[in-house]
Amino acid sequence: MSAEPSPPDCPTGNVCAWSSDGYHGPTILKTEGNWSGSLRVGFIMNNGFPSPGSDHIQATWVFEGRTWDRCLHFNPRPGDYKLSFPTGVELKSLVWRGEC
Repeated sequence: MSAEPSPPDCPTGNVCAWSSDGYHGPTILKTEGNWSGSLRVGFIMNNGFPSPGSDHIQATWVFEGRTWDRCLHFNPRPGDYKLSFPTGVELKSLVWRGEC
């Protein structure tokens, strides 16, 4: 299975976020470590690499007053490694972890 090419300004080993859907516009967040805060996002991608115990991302966000979370595999593993959000999503945390 081959990896999707790294999007602009999202180096391998990072999880990145954009304010709009897809890789449009500037990257508003890129991190190789855990992150927490409050950021309006439209799209995130786990552009990590295989690292047993710490190559998946647990993403947590708030939408319409409800908290959601999802584990994203690293690019290109089976399952989701990128996620689009509706307008109004507030990203709260990204935590590196083991298998989903």
